[in-house]
Amino acid sequence: MPIEGRAAVVAEWQGYLKFMKSYDYKFSHTLSSGNAVMVERVEWIGTKKGKTIELPIVGVFELSGGNIRSIALTSAYLAAEEKRDLEMADLIRAVHREYRKLGRLSVRSEFGEWFEVVQSEIGE
Repeated sequence: MPIEGRAAVVAEWQGYLKFMKSYDYKFSHTLSSGNAVMVERVEWIGTKKGKTIELPIVGVFELSGGNIRSIALTSAYLAAEEKRDLEMADLIRAVHREYRKLGRLSVRSEFGEWFEVVQSEIGE
């Protein structure tokens, strides 16, 4: 079930922090087919009891080929500007910026837990 809104995300993470010892993530795939783009990553949470929880996460967006190329370039520039590896937040910001160019609204139902990144872009 998706977690929506800052308060819900904070509450979810506070629950994790009670038993969390470590955290890591890795982007595993960025795929496109037709007008759909899928970004997949895996998060690993190490517990204080020595177990590791693996959380697969996927985000899907519908865009055309030229828009996909623009998103890829924009997200790469965002990361390069800060001299760091590409992060999911860079892709989300790039998708939101492309949506703005298209006159398309960025809605919570499409961005899910990453909607806060969109809100930070628009100053909410």
